[in-house]
Amino acid sequence: MRKINKIPCPKFVNHISRNKLNKFNIWNKLDLNIKQKTRDYILKEEQKGLSAYTEKRIEKSKKLHIDHFHKRDLYPQQTFDWDNLLVDEKEKPYGADAKDKKILKCDYKWVINPVVDDPHQYFEYSANGEIIPKIGLGKYEKKRAEKTIEIFNLNHSSLVDYRKTQYKHIHDYLDAGLPKQDILSELAEAPFLSLTEFLLP
Repeated sequence: MRKINKIPCPKFVNHISRNKLNKFNIWNKLDLNIKQKTRDYILKEEQKGLSAYTEKRIEKSKKLHIDHFHKRDLYPQQTFDWDNLLVDEKEKPYGADAKDKKILKCDYKWVINPVVDDPHQYFEYSANGEIIPKIGLGKYEKKRAEKTIEIFNLNHSSLVDYRKTQYKHIHDYLDAGLPKQDILSELAEAPFLSLTEFLLP
């Protein structure tokens, strides 16, 4: 998980303002073209082609959706809040789908929000591909990191395998004496940017 800087899409903001859309149940009636353009904008401009939660690289052709970090049924007032809209894959046992199946309103005080919080302050990675709480965190911060990993199922076996492979590739580059900038160039289109940043500070 990495920090996401939100930059409102003018078309979406203007459409919402012009049509005075502010009710929870109107989201499903939102113009499909506006939804698709909004989704593609968030994925490309804000998330750099990566899942908001897992950092897997995701393509527009795959099953994607706009996720409400704060679920609409729990926080209807945030349905059209730009800072609450992120993009993730559908029908996966991790990420947005995992969160939506298990999160309770009381969990939000613990879960790290990649728009508001800086995940870099909370996580690091082990050589076996697991995301873990950063060493040296206080009790409160450590609980937030652990709860976030649990809610989003960030140590699902497939994610761990992906990260383990990338971890090894980076160490192979380092062992071969490749300069940092050359490694970064090689990994320019790779997923898991926070893993790369962790190993190449």
